Amino acid sequence: MTIGDFLLRRLAEAGISHLFGVPGDYNLELLQQLEDSGTMRWVGTCGELAASYAADGYARLNGMGALLVTNAVGAMSAINGVAGCYAEHVPVVCICGSIPLRSIDRGLGMHHTMGDGTWDRFLGAYAQVTAAQARLTPCNAAVEIDRLILTAWREKLPVYVEVPSDIAYLDIEAPSEPLALEQPSSDPERLQSCITAVARHLSDARSPAILVDLDADRFSVAAEVMELAEKMQLPIAVSSTAKAVID
Repeated sequence: MTIGDFLLRRLAEAGISHLFGVPGDYNLELLQQLEDSGTMRWVGTCGELAASYAADGYARLNGMGALLVTNAVGAMSAINGVAGCYAEHVPVVCICGSIPLRSIDRGLGMHHTMGDGTWDRFLGAYAQVTAAQARLTPCNAAVEIDRLILTAWREKLPVYVEVPSDIAYLDIEAPSEPLALEQPSSDPERLQSCITAVARHLSDARSPAILVDLDADRFSVAAEVMELAEKMQLPIAVSSTAKAVID
């Protein structure tokens, strides 16, 4: 399977049916694969920042979102919206079509770069506002695509993936089984220690209460939190941004 087709397949398996973004010369190969496969619907926006906000809103409604931009100017235009996703625990996959791997290997000067011979500045910028980042290669694509999507889903945070323009059509050995959106198993000893600590704090508290924010919805535990409050007869306060969701 080609790298681009595998990435699109994994996004679809994560429940993403719309891809927001702006065409650019470094992402046109992946866009062609999107059109040819019909895996999901392309939604073009007026700018990359708008695409990041659209993906944010989509993720809040559907569980996860994605956007596609081009190297440097596109990525930097979108970064403010992605940073908002990071601040509010919204799982979004930011895909950036980037300069060819062969150009990096040969140290060639390319447009949409800083012009200083460096290639990782935008990975570094996104490292500040995403939970995981990677530049795909034929050797790491299968592993990294799964790692990034699962990280976004598990941590409810955005991730950043660079797809060099000369590898989207390269074939790799891809797993045939669908992506399993599952949390890793808890360590029994650490889980018991956590339970003991929480129970002790509740027992020692003179006037315990529960404060709920949007993470209760992001991690799908709002019902359990409300059940705990009812069982223990604890007062519960809900932030204004979370109230509508929990209600």
